[in-house]
Amino acid sequence: MEGDEVKTREVRVLYRSLTIKEEKEQREKFKAEADADPTAILWLSEELMPRLVGLPDLTDEVTLEWLENEETKNLRSIEKAIKDDLNPKPLAGSSPEK
Repeated sequence: MEGDEVKTREVRVLYRSLTIKEEKEQREKFKAEADADPTAILWLSEELMPRLVGLPDLTDEVTLEWLENEETKNLRSIEKAIKDDLNPKPLAGSSPEK
């Protein structure tokens, strides 16, 4: 952001879909952390790290440190891009196959 001007651009998000086992392990890890400290915050950077393979338009290497230094709105956009790709919305006017 420069002054009051918001700049946006499209970037490539390379990610891998987690297996059911990996999703369960991640959920159990986050639950154990929440049980140990109910006031703990689940950081988006930690949630994204296991999925991200690369962000070639932004960095040569995705690391937890890089993610933690990125603006939250950018991480939310990356998360949304992954979710939208995993769960595409039907095109307007199209009907589901039977």
